[in-house]
Amino acid sequence: MNEKPSTPALLANPFVVVCITIVLLVMTLMCGCSSRQPDGIQPEARVYTEPIVGTWVHDPGSADSPLFLYIFKDYGRFDAVAMPRDAAKPLPYEEWVTGTWAVQGTIEYLLNGQVIRNDFMTGSHTALPVNETLVYDPHNDILFNRAHPAGVYQRVSHEPVIPPGLDVSIPWG
Repeated sequence: MNEKPSTPALLANPFVVVCITIVLLVMTLMCGCSSRQPDGIQPEARVYTEPIVGTWVHDPGSADSPLFLYIFKDYGRFDAVAMPRDAAKPLPYEEWVTGTWAVQGTIEYLLNGQVIRNDFMTGSHTALPVNETLVYDPHNDILFNRAHPAGVYQRVSHEPVIPPGLDVSIPWG
């Protein structure tokens, strides 16, 4: 008895074998490439930063006082600039605030620095110390000073930069 080896009919045809091999090869290559990230690009790692870090507008709470744009950097520095409430009515002076901030407790920040004012009318230049504690309210995402609760700091951005389109500058910021 002469028996032929049993081979499935599909594998007996060399054309079918080649087509199946090509399809499997293409599928293997596609699966391997679809989840691969380009070289040098890592998934973004989340790094904790204090809630104070970012850009804030401080309204001292008085209609005759200017607004202040505060920028709190992640390395403990802050800078601010006075801005008129009405852009059509420029301030008769330049005023900047600069210094350092430090964590004090769980939601409080101690600010130490100075206010620098250049008065255009008198030509005078003054510098006064700044020592205050700001409290962060996580529910409303605002900062305030317990000693002056009417003056609230509203967040503009989590990025510590002057917002685009805002015509202000901070000389050393």
